[in-house]
Amino acid sequence: MLAGVLPVGQASAAPAGGKTTLTFSEAKTTRVTVPDGVTKIVMTAVGPGGGGGGGGGGLVAPTGNGAIMLAGGGGAGGAAGGYFQCTLNVTPGETLSIDVAGGGAGGAGGTLIWFDPTDGEAGKDMGGSTVHFPKGQQTAGAPRGAGGAAGIRGQLNVGPGVGGVGTDATSGLGKGRCTGEPTSKPGAAPASGTAGTMSAGGAGGAGAQPFAVPPTCPAGAGRGGDGGDGGGVTLDTPPGTYGRLKGKPGQAGNLGCVVLTY
Repeated sequence: MLAGVLPVGQASAAPAGGKTTLTFSEAKTTRVTVPDGVTKIVMTAVGPGGGGGGGGGGLVAPTGNGAIMLAGGGGAGGAAGGYFQCTLNVTPGETLSIDVAGGGAGGAGGTLIWFDPTDGEAGKDMGGSTVHFPKGQQTAGAPRGAGGAAGIRGQLNVGPGVGGVGTDATSGLGKGRCTGEPTSKPGAAPASGTAGTMSAGGAGGAGAQPFAVPPTCPAGAGRGGDGGDGGGVTLDTPPGTYGRLKGKPGQAGNLGCVVLTY
């Protein structure tokens, strides 16, 4: 066991066969010391999910016959964090730094102003789920998922806003001291947002799921956040006036997770 090194709220279990499993599932850095007699550790990691994109704002423009209403497009979902597994060569007594990043923040929804609505904001992304070796040696870990693209505003002479396009882009990480080639997989691509109509905002796209999640990690680890719906238009009070709805914000992605087994 890595006695005394696990922070409160992180799991430690001893599965069949005398192996020790350590799970790191809080957004923080934890330093652990390799026990005596341990020279290989299996690392399994899921990177944090990207935040969903915000929905675009809608447009209400007065005309001689009333008003034109052009709703905003939905934001794309956030990409899932990457999956990474390999066996690490380690040295008893050396200190490893385990980094787990929180999920990316969702993008803000676009505003709706009579002639000048705004696009939503793209979702954010955070760092990966990694093991850092001492003395500046290479990092191994699962990359983060990209934030979702923003929904676009409704525009005169253009029409209702289009949805943000989903992408499964992830930023790569090194393989550290893995023996052989690691198993490295991206998450599924998130769903794109849909376009708005003359009155209804487009739907936000669903966040992507990671390739796999270790059983000791929290459910949903590494999932991307859902995109926000585009801003639509509703009748407000007093009767005959138009109320404006902003685009909805995207949801935050879920944090990553690192599991060490030896």
